[in-house]
Amino acid sequence: MFEELNNQSVADGKILGGKTGYTDEAGLCLASLAKVGNQEYILISAGAKGDHHSEQYDITDALAVYNSIVK
Repeated sequence: MFEELNNQSVADGKILGGKTGYTDEAGLCLASLAKVGNQEYILISAGAKGDHHSEQYDITDALAVYNSIVK
């Protein structure tokens, strides 16, 4: 999954690392670290729809948050 996360673009930044996960109860989850501008951010998300075989909405959600940070 990291390859998929690492190949995504963040405006004025980049994803430095991340760990995905999935359980029936929590849905798709992601802990990630990104640098946007000169600031580093840690994002923890849970409850994204889908599963291991679907689109990875946990990554889509994280990219939306990181891209909303750009000033």
